Formats: sequence, C-alpha cells, structure tokens
Amino acid sequence: MRRITEYMDYRVFLKDELEERKRRNLHYSLRAFARDLGTSSQLLSLVLKGKKGFSMDMAAYIANGLKLDKADTAYFCDLVDLARAKTELAKNVARHRLDQYFTDKTYETLGTEVFKAISDWHHYAILELTCLKDFKSDPKWISKELGVSAVKAREAIHRLKRLKLLEYKNGTLKKTGNFCTTQDIPSAAMKKLTKQLLMKAAHALMRQKIHERNYSDVTMAIDPRKIPIAKKMIMSFSVRLMKFLEAGERTEVYCFATQLFRLTKKLPG
Repeated sequence: MRRITEYMDYRVFLKDELEERKRRNLHYSLRAFARDLGTSSQLLSLVLKGKKGFSMDMAAYIANGLKLDKADTAYFCDLVDLARAKTELAKNVARHRLDQYFTDKTYETLGTEVFKAISDWHHYAILELTCLKDFKSDPKWISKELGVSAVKAREAIHRLKRLKLLEYKNGTLKKTGNFCTTQDIPSAAMKKLTKQLLMKAAHALMRQKIHERNYSDVTMAIDPRKIPIAKKMIMSFSVRLMKFLEAGERTEVYCFATQLFRLTKKLPG
C-alpha cells in the first residue's frame, strides 16, 4: 500500500493505487478495484475523472476497502473533505487539519540563538553527512565532500559538538536529532544562509547533470492575503518530502529550497 500522507489529492492516490495493482496483476481492472473498495465502477470512474466526489460517509467506507489504519483513514477523509469544500474558509479549515499530520516531533526546529551560531550552510551539511552509509569522521574527508577547507570543517564540528547537535557515538560522529532550519525570523543570519544556498543552487544548475537535480518555477498573479496559508502548505510539503527522501539507503546530501517572493513593486499604503 502506498503511503497516503505523500498525497494532497485523494483522486491521485486512488489512481496511483489502481496503477500499482494493475502492475502487480495484468488482469486487474477498474471494475475489480471498485469491487474491492465496495463501490460501483461507474461511480469510481466519475470520481477519478473529477466529475463526482465521495461523500464523507463513502470516504470512510472506501478507506475501509483500502484497509487503511485509523490514522490513514482520518487523513483520507480529510483529503476528501478538502476536495468537497466550496468556500475558502472551509478549504482553509481542511488544510489546517491536514497540516496537523506533519507537526510531530520528528523534526526539531532550531532555536534562534543556536541558528545564529551555525548560520553557514556547511554546518547543516555536516549534520546530514553523518547519516550517509560511507561517512567518515575525518575533517579532511568532510572538507573534500563539501568543498570547504579542513580548518573550516574542523571548526564547524567543534561548534556543533559544543551546541550538542553533534556527538561521538561508538567512535563515529552522529547528529543528535533531526533538525529543521526553516524559520520565519527576519534576521541577518537567515538572510546569510539563504544567500549562501542560492549561490550553491546557481552553481549546481551549471555543474550538475539534469537527472541529479530539479529546478522549476512558476510566475503567477496572486491574492497576497493567502501568503500565510501558502507558507504553511510549503512547510507541510517540505516535511513530507524529507520523510520520503530520507527513507532508504542514504548516499548523498541534498538541499531542498523554496522561494516565494514578490516580482511587482509594492504599492504605497
């Protein structure tokens, strides 16, 4: 079963689940999927095409047919509720409920003072390097992997240890927890880190192969009043993406960064 919390549209989840079942069984069909979910193939077809939607009662029934556990059933029903919402207020309420699934303690947000002390990008890269399969605690190895001087790597290790973000465990450096660095603080430290990462992104755009990276952007006319909600949605997606990418054998350190900024001149007022 696919992890439903990787989705923000229940129809996409159902389509992917159907395709996965068809991949495992060449004779599996939409009709068989509808049978297993306890609904009609006609209704399911209309739902997948976006022409109809499930009621909340039917959503719970479908979740049972998918054999989702209690938490995933609640998430599935909230996705259905979001799709059913007609007003912006109702949509915001549904989105807020969905956000709660990703506000656990898996990732700890660093305090402002700690963040200021390690505002250079390589501190966070060193923390993540310790998760790699072939990690070596040698500052020279770290400096080579990140393209920084051995002195800088050594100083960063000392600073991270002093702040109790890094420790020696069984003779090997390990980070002491999972940390989020994205904070809404208008500080010089945040601006410094963001500028450094943007420069790294520009460098990667020119040096890395297209299958190793992803760059995308969209320019849009928006309602600025929705920015606070958009920021929550971005953070929620970021946490889901981290959980998805960090599952499995980790062999590289990547940076995922988002930018949402104004292109037009701000009107006085």
